[in-house]
Amino acid sequence: MTESVEAPLVLIVEDEPATRALLGDTFIRPGS
Repeated sequence: MTESVEAPLVLIVEDEPATRALLGDTFIRPGS
């Protein structure tokens, strides 16, 4: 059930800059 957690996680990170800042560029790189 890891996919169920990763799917919404990516959506949240892309939608909220604050979350992306906390995670850093671990999953998503800024400028992509």
